Amino acid sequence: MKTFKDEQGFEYSEDKKVLVRAPMSVWRYKVPEGTEEIAEDAFVYRMLLERIEFPSTLKKIGFGAFNGCRNLLEIEVPDSVESIGAMAFADCTGLYMARLPQTLEEIPDCLFGDCTRLSDFKIPASVKSIGDQAFKNCVTLKDVTLPPNLKYFGCENLEHLFKVKDNIIYTLDGKQVASIS
Repeated sequence: MKTFKDEQGFEYSEDKKVLVRAPMSVWRYKVPEGTEEIAEDAFVYRMLLERIEFPSTLKKIGFGAFNGCRNLLEIEVPDSVESIGAMAFADCTGLYMARLPQTLEEIPDCLFGDCTRLSDFKIPASVKSIGDQAFKNCVTLKDVTLPPNLKYFGCENLEHLFKVKDNIIYTLDGKQVASIS
């Protein structure tokens, strides 16, 4: 893929639809309208990044795109996004608020793994699958409602809130909250 760097040092595909790589020094960024994809590892370990704004044209966030952005505080992923890669926001230890598209059907493996401050989050009702370790070590999440049409609930997910036995999900006090079909 042919790429170019803009005046701020962001690397894009030639057609400007894919944000390939962000400069290490980025701390706030508004992804321009017309961008459809944030590539795998595009912002990986950008330790200064505190805020990211996504365009309404965004369709995909790649594997590990924001992995290790420890100062990232909040994200609002627009409803236009159809796919989010595994580990996209893993190890974002400063992240306390996340909003996902209301049409998203899969929360991939380790999406928010080790986001130890994540407390403001609601699982979209459209989600059918929650991947393995998607919420590993998200110990500050307390009030979580599981979607009604859940087909897969990966291991080590919210184990401080739920337990799974025979494809039935229970609260720790034994109340049945969902079954996996």
